[in-house]
Amino acid sequence: MRLRLEHVEKTFTRPVLRDVSYVFETGKMYVIKGVSGCGKTTLLNVLGGIDSEYEGRVSWEEDKRPARTGYVFQKSLLLDGLTARENLLLIRNDPSRINKLGRELGIGDLLDKLPSALSGGERQRVSVARALLNDPLLILADEPTASLDGDNSDRIAALLAGLRRQDRLIIVATHEDCFDSLADVILRLDYGVLKTEHALKNLPEPGVQESCLSDEQIPASEPCIQLQQDDSAGTKVRLRKRTHVYYSLKRHPQLFKLKALLPLAFAFWLLLLAGTVGACFSREAIRLYARNFPMDLVWITPEQYRDFEHKEWLAVYDYLTAEDKGVTAYYLMPEQDSVFRVKGMLLCGQFPQKDEEVVLSQKAASILFPERDCAACVGQSFSFCSRNWRVSAIAAERNAATEINYMADAAYWNVEAAVFIPYESLRVFAEVQMPPSGYLMAVARGISEDAVKRAAIEDAISYHSSIPDEEDQRVFANMYYSEIDEYQKRIDEIMMHVYAVIVLVSCLVCLYVISVIRMELFYRKKELGYLQVFGLPKKKVLQMVLGEHGVKVVAGLSIGWLLTGICVLAYDLSFDGRAYPSFLSAGLCLGVSLVYLLCIRLTISRFLRKNVRELISG
Repeated sequence: MRLRLEHVEKTFTRPVLRDVSYVFETGKMYVIKGVSGCGKTTLLNVLGGIDSEYEGRVSWEEDKRPARTGYVFQKSLLLDGLTARENLLLIRNDPSRINKLGRELGIGDLLDKLPSALSGGERQRVSVARALLNDPLLILADEPTASLDGDNSDRIAALLAGLRRQDRLIIVATHEDCFDSLADVILRLDYGVLKTEHALKNLPEPGVQESCLSDEQIPASEPCIQLQQDDSAGTKVRLRKRTHVYYSLKRHPQLFKLKALLPLAFAFWLLLLAGTVGACFSREAIRLYARNFPMDLVWITPEQYRDFEHKEWLAVYDYLTAEDKGVTAYYLMPEQDSVFRVKGMLLCGQFPQKDEEVVLSQKAASILFPERDCAACVGQSFSFCSRNWRVSAIAAERNAATEINYMADAAYWNVEAAVFIPYESLRVFAEVQMPPSGYLMAVARGISEDAVKRAAIEDAISYHSSIPDEEDQRVFANMYYSEIDEYQKRIDEIMMHVYAVIVLVSCLVCLYVISVIRMELFYRKKELGYLQVFGLPKKKVLQMVLGEHGVKVVAGLSIGWLLTGICVLAYDLSFDGRAYPSFLSAGLCLGVSLVYLLCIRLTISRFLRKNVRELISG
């Protein structure tokens, strides 16, 4: 085949190529000589398709342009942080071919070394191996020996000359003389004008014969697999294939530094923790309240009780009263269900343990024991309704701290001078009356633990709040549940604001991330451009860069989940709880991550729309 240039012209600020017409033939090595700045690199970019913005025409015989082009530059352009082998695997994930190239180019024992441990000549041989990975039919070498000493220059020149093949075209741009004796044709580029300087007739035998697999024999690479193969010497070798993201992350270990992940991890942690509080507050508050408050109490009207389907769930207490000596008797429920078991409800003494023990209000104590202070009344006996009783405790006054506890029992809404007598003892002589509040007290055992039973009772015996501006608000008939519900509403309102702030901050963060990514890509554009020149598809370049940030997001999210898990576990162990993040917060974390990655992907995709010449020439 032939590569034909017809009247090619290229201009930057001045003409670089001037009406260049020439025909290159496969099976030969052409050497283009000229001083620095005469247009050699521009001509190679045009020949290799890196630069498509020119006048004229570049075509292959029968318009069959080779899909595979290999490049060798003045600098080896090997990526730091990766071994020579990994530099090659990044371009083509084919360990067996790399081992074969390594043997044939004499670098088999150098493949597992870092570029910094190789000499200039050794790095150039690795770059030649990289150019041969895809079995190219066109090899372009731009000043491949400019940074080498004389001996290494001769070795690289002989190496490139030995790559001649009947179906391969080799073009070398150089200003040195080490290729003169090896070239089929020497051309001179004199500030844009291409001239034939010399064509050799008798060529020496090439020093190296490249016998790599043809493209048809090259198996498709499969990432992330392990396999065991035989090399040509019959030795078993273990080969591990890696993804492009793996090599990229190996070059950027700073992505895994804790200080780089903490901001993102902290944001996810706060979001998950806030969601956990919002999702579990009500349930956990009920469970913790049940340790200190009578959470099984409910108010119920006689009509509601009559219509309730599951009367077996309820133990109803009649409203019992009796009066004597200016003191009114009220029932006292068993300690488990009594509001007087709440801390702070007893000023002194202890909850009655016997049928004849009672609790006095402070006003009743002053009436029955006018010459004693409250503490001195405990343990004293007195007569009430022709029966003898013993004071076990004095109840605290009704104030802001105790109001909710008095209100929790409908029988205590208007108590003043009161004696609280155990229910079974009081019912012997007291009268059953209709409570002034209109509600009877009942115990629905286990509703603090059984959400299904609680929901059924709540639906049946909830009442409409009489609080102004809340006429249509249904409130569960237990003051403690109502208080928890009020806290839950406040938390829900706060969470709505938190989520709104998160969305706003996420938008601002995305804008910031876009600017950071743009800056990062600007400084990495040569690297990303040369990776494409060496044969890494643009799609893989995108995956590689996106993978770096994807791993960062996943790592940050994982640390956020880990911190949340530690907090939840610590809470569960300390309070015997069952907390867990909400689906909303977990979904929001996932959504924020996806939006973050989408912004990054769009930014990278837009950046990679630039042609390769723009990237490598910047």
